[in-house]
Amino acid sequence: MEFVQFHPTLLTQDGKCYGLISEAVRGAGAHLVDEHGRLVMKEVHPMQDLAPRDIVARALTAEYQAGHQIFLDLREVQDFETHFPQITQLIDRHQIPFRQNNLIPVRPGAHFMMGGIATDQTGATSLPGLYAVGEAACTGVHGANRLASNSLLECVVFSHQVAQEIADLPDETKTTTPISQKLADKFTLPDKAALQTRAWAALVIQRSPTEIEEFLTWLAQFDFQSLPAHYSLTELETANLCLVAEAIAQAALARKENLGAHAWRKN
Repeated sequence: MEFVQFHPTLLTQDGKCYGLISEAVRGAGAHLVDEHGRLVMKEVHPMQDLAPRDIVARALTAEYQAGHQIFLDLREVQDFETHFPQITQLIDRHQIPFRQNNLIPVRPGAHFMMGGIATDQTGATSLPGLYAVGEAACTGVHGANRLASNSLLECVVFSHQVAQEIADLPDETKTTTPISQKLADKFTLPDKAALQTRAWAALVIQRSPTEIEEFLTWLAQFDFQSLPAHYSLTELETANLCLVAEAIAQAALARKENLGAHAWRKN
């Protein structure tokens, strides 16, 4: 659960994220630069802008923490709008004037969960009748640092295998009562925005054991391990967010070494 992949280049404007700018743009000749035009990856890795995602994401995060802004410089990309029409539409939709200076504002952000619920090759978990597929599952195909587009294995290959496995099961479907939207009484959960803010601070690209422990201490004050008899869909979703955040934090603490997407902050 500690292996969360951060993508280096999310389209950002005024502190908001609007989507992902593919590595293909860098492959076509774009460079990562700061507000002064400095090539930020030049001294970081031999592959520079095309270094592995975890290395680029950590380097860009360090630049942000030092007070710099980061951009994709498109001046060496031939026919950008023709080769990347969907990215062009995304940028135009949010009125980012990249045509004026050939710069796209970017920053790293959480992108893909490489861990998840452990399954076998059919998608079955250790709980009878429960299957997991896609990003929720941990099939072992990604290791500690997923390669671009390897998610197709989980979305296409494993989904087919899960569907076949479930289709062969006896039909014992039971109807369930829809979850109420009415909030439960005497049930404490954190505010969703506060949870996300604290999880981001503790479980970011470069982590600190002290900050993770503080996050777990804060999380322990809430009742998310067991739901009451009556609960709303909102409460269920928030409780699930707490469970996932706790699992990531505990797994990160248990992983003492730097490995792939999991890295400890240098003192």
